[in-house]
Order: sequence, then C-alpha cells, then structure tokens
Amino acid sequence: MPPRAGKDVEVIERETVFPKLLEELNTAPAAAMLDVAYQVLSEPLGLRHLWLYVADYGEQKLEPVPSRFNPPPPDSIRIRGTVPGRAFLTRGPVEAEGDAQGGP
Repeated sequence: MPPRAGKDVEVIERETVFPKLLEELNTAPAAAMLDVAYQVLSEPLGLRHLWLYVADYGEQKLEPVPSRFNPPPPDSIRIRGTVPGRAFLTRGPVEAEGDAQGGP
C-alpha cells in the first residue's frame, strides 16, 4: 500500500525511491527514461500516471512526451497564462488552488 502524506513519504523518497530511480536512470536509454521513472515511482508513491512535458522551441507550448505505461497524455499546454507554464517559466514549484489538499 502506498504511504500516506507526511513523514512516511519523505523517508521513503530519501532512503529508497530516489536512489533506486537514479540507479535505473543511469542505465536507461534516453528514449526510455519516462517509462523507467514510472516503473520505479508508481508503486511506492501510488502514482496512476506520470506525464512529462517539454517546451517547444518557441517556448509557446508544453508538449507531452509519449510513454508505453501511461494513457495518452492530455493535449499540449500553453505556457503563458497556465499554472504548468508558470512553473516552467519560473523554474520552480507553483501551488495552484486545490493543490494544498492534493488536487482539485
């Protein structure tokens, strides 16, 4: 069973999940990195999906990276005027309404 929020998650992340993730990513081909990350993180963190978005060359949109283990990701996301776009532009976490409780 995935851990509940709080200290349990921090301990699992620090002591087991992230070292394993780094170890697996070091040997993974670049095209499989998202799939490897999902395989390592899904069970211990209780993830249902793991999507990665990268900015297009003009930095107008965030484009989803395909993955074998996830359903097709949602469409592209505009960078200007969106929470994910603000996180990209500021290069840091952004809290949106509803995030404090774990989502909307």
